[in-house]
Amino acid sequence: MGKMWSYNDELHEYRIDELVVPSVTQVLADNRLTNFSTVSGQILERSMNFGTAFHKLTELDDCEKLNEEVYFANGANASLRPLLESWRKFKRDYEVEIITVEYRNVSHKFRFGFTLDRVIVMNNAPNKAWNGKRFVLDIKTGVISPPAKYQLAAYQLGWEEHNPNLRISGRLAFKPKDSEAYVLKEFKDSFDWTDFLHLLSSTHIRRRM
Repeated sequence: MGKMWSYNDELHEYRIDELVVPSVTQVLADNRLTNFSTVSGQILERSMNFGTAFHKLTELDDCEKLNEEVYFANGANASLRPLLESWRKFKRDYEVEIITVEYRNVSHKFRFGFTLDRVIVMNNAPNKAWNGKRFVLDIKTGVISPPAKYQLAAYQLGWEEHNPNLRISGRLAFKPKDSEAYVLKEFKDSFDWTDFLHLLSSTHIRRRM
């Protein structure tokens, strides 16, 4: 019988059987690749809440569960509307087919937990080599920082462990700018997977000390 895994949303904690395993975000933070110590607690909390809200909004939209009249009633959530239109524009421009939304699992092989935003296929990308290929995509509301390449590499490792017949061809980060514009960044460094596993090993070692 295979090992069981679980996720505690309140604690943001992944377990394999009774073993607590780090999330991808925790691995990056543990190795000081993400450091918000210079940001005030109030600003950081507001930014995190905004990002969480936008992720939930895109999830509802992609799953066709968004009631716009209720969500945006009386001017509520107005700052999120242009970002939603940006996401929708990207999906139209690239004729995006969404394979999975907010996919959560653990890597039994490497012992880490993850929740990836999307696996997509594009059918009308300006880069024709992308068309018909599967990509793992992360949605950002802040700066697309360099550590995103390790984050996406980890997501690809986790996804392919559980979906070996649905392998990933590339890694992308999406950032909305306004209702008519967005940024799409590709990560192609072949060392990213190895580098993430080194970071993960370092975290595992620290946890055992």
